[in-house]
Amino acid sequence: MSLCTYVVGDGVGGSEEGLGDANSESECVTMVRQMRPEANGATYSAPGTGTSCYAEFGMTESNGSASWQTCLFDNAQPDVLCGPGMGPNGNPGVRPRPLLAHSP
Repeated sequence: MSLCTYVVGDGVGGSEEGLGDANSESECVTMVRQMRPEANGATYSAPGTGTSCYAEFGMTESNGSASWQTCLFDNAQPDVLCGPGMGPNGNPGVRPRPLLAHSP
């Protein structure tokens, strides 16, 4: 199986579709994989900010928004596990990217 690692931010590139609420990051990935198998990523509310789950289409990177966490799928493997990851310089999932407007 492939590892899908959440990083801080909302997905950048393409479009997204809200799928509803999920109880966890991994549940969000499962929802996206089942409901929108053509998606290439998932975006989930940042810890303590909610439970919103989005399917990402054409996502290329994260924008670094602290209100969200996003996970780019390895589409070569249909089964994806998600969990918190480490970004550059040992920071938990932090990847500075250009800002993309997204309502928290």
